[in-house]
Amino acid sequence: MHSDEFHFFNVTIHRTMILIIFDDDEASFVWVGTQQEYETTLKKYPSVSPEMYRRIKNCGLNRRAVWPAVIMRIAGVYGEEGNSIPITNQIQRIYEKQISAGLYPANVDHGSTYVHLEDLISAIELSIDKRKDLLEEVVINIGEDETLTYKELQDIISTEIHGKKSKIIHIPTWFAKAGAFMQNLFGKAFIKPWMIDLADDHLEMDSSKAKKLLGWQPKHSLRDTLPKMIKKLKDDPEKFCRMNNLE
Repeated sequence: MHSDEFHFFNVTIHRTMILIIFDDDEASFVWVGTQQEYETTLKKYPSVSPEMYRRIKNCGLNRRAVWPAVIMRIAGVYGEEGNSIPITNQIQRIYEKQISAGLYPANVDHGSTYVHLEDLISAIELSIDKRKDLLEEVVINIGEDETLTYKELQDIISTEIHGKKSKIIHIPTWFAKAGAFMQNLFGKAFIKPWMIDLADDHLEMDSSKAKKLLGWQPKHSLRDTLPKMIKKLKDDPEKFCRMNNLE
């Protein structure tokens, strides 16, 4: 899709490029993806991706040695409707009182940073508004200040659904991998064996650069949004599962 000044390219499901055209044939990029993907997708044109190069030329621009760019490293995205694969699957396991909901093979005090969809959109809009004031190439993190641990997520979700916290039993990694393998062998399960090795990761993000350069500030928090998410589940479980592709 595109307007008179902005062109949006969905490179893949998790990578989006926004081409911003200014006056006098000037242009800039907002890249939503990793630094490595930016390097291979943009900096090595047209040899790596002639299709993307063709799209750029169709916008009426010529190839340049360097494209000014904002590169966003984005935390896990969520919204009131769910919109997060790991969070909604954890909600489903607890809601349905699945055995796997109370089992975990890693440190429950580890977690990952998230960001609300509306706050992400705000960051993209600010990067477009302030693009001419930024450096030729700038990398910024977009995530909330608080990183909830797996246990905190479990406690909030369980309390909202069942009125009490649920116990988490630690299991060996090999046991978790075997269980995931068997679940996928006889059906389609969300948790895959390869995910077990990632369960112990602890991913926090420093978004101070986004606040300083863009004036961005998240207005939502996962902690405050989870009760709203659970309410939508309780109000219409079928709709919640359908919107989040939960089986």
